[in-house]
Amino acid sequence: MTDEPRLQLGSLDILRLTEIVFPPYEATMLLPDWADELIAPHQDELIPDAMTPDCAGLVVNVNLWVVRTPHHLMVIDTGIGDGRTRRVPQFDGLHTGLLDRMRAAGIAPETVDYVLCTHIHSDHVGWNTHWNDERWTPAFPNARYLWSRTENDKAASEGFRTGPAAGVYEDSVLPVIEAGLLDLVPDDGGEVIEGVTFHPTPGHTPGHMSISVRSAGHEAFFSGDVLHSPVQVLRPTWNSMFCQDAEAARRSRRWALEHAAERSALVLPAHFGGRSAGRVVRRGECFHWSFA
Repeated sequence: MTDEPRLQLGSLDILRLTEIVFPPYEATMLLPDWADELIAPHQDELIPDAMTPDCAGLVVNVNLWVVRTPHHLMVIDTGIGDGRTRRVPQFDGLHTGLLDRMRAAGIAPETVDYVLCTHIHSDHVGWNTHWNDERWTPAFPNARYLWSRTENDKAASEGFRTGPAAGVYEDSVLPVIEAGLLDLVPDDGGEVIEGVTFHPTPGHTPGHMSISVRSAGHEAFFSGDVLHSPVQVLRPTWNSMFCQDAEAARRSRRWALEHAAERSALVLPAHFGGRSAGRVVRRGECFHWSFA
């Protein structure tokens, strides 16, 4: 797996670690509102980093972001994790050695100060933990872990623990709680660490939050699963197949795009392929995506 070079934004040093790249998603499956005629004028913007040359498939990664500020070292969303038993075949029994790749990039897990999760899905919390002898333990033992209270409550529910995400709470969430490393983010978000703000962006999940990290007048915006593809920047009303509350997801996506455009933020999505990071530009009532 080849990782992008580090990005510099003000005093922020940002590294993308891509855990896996999916085979291209069928566009009409990932985005059920898909219409060829609406995307055809934008092919040059989307191929090859976001869309396959035949315009039938979408490029989707699982990305983790490591951010070094002048004061802290943070990991934002932690992917799928190795050695998990998962009902989603693409997530089951992975062996990517991501922590070793992190160390090779000069980042010792023991030196991470914060782990920030946009939401609790199996492809965003997996490397919260790793297998240590006979049990799952926090992979970043000296870090404080943060996610929203609503997400935490949802993950602890019987429906979550016995449904498609079975096993996620037990191996990726509960060990963090039992180690006393979890700090819950209020449902209205806010600046929970100096320069780090959680923004409520529900819809994909009830307690989903996007995250801003600011430095020297610049902003890095970690959108989580408000966006799965740059296509949704062009067509903000198109939800992914994974959105739980369709109208809330559309409102959150619109807010995120307006926020990113107004702030000229560097957007760092969890699932964009290609160079992954980029900026949202507003032209009239429309938004456009430009890879960084």
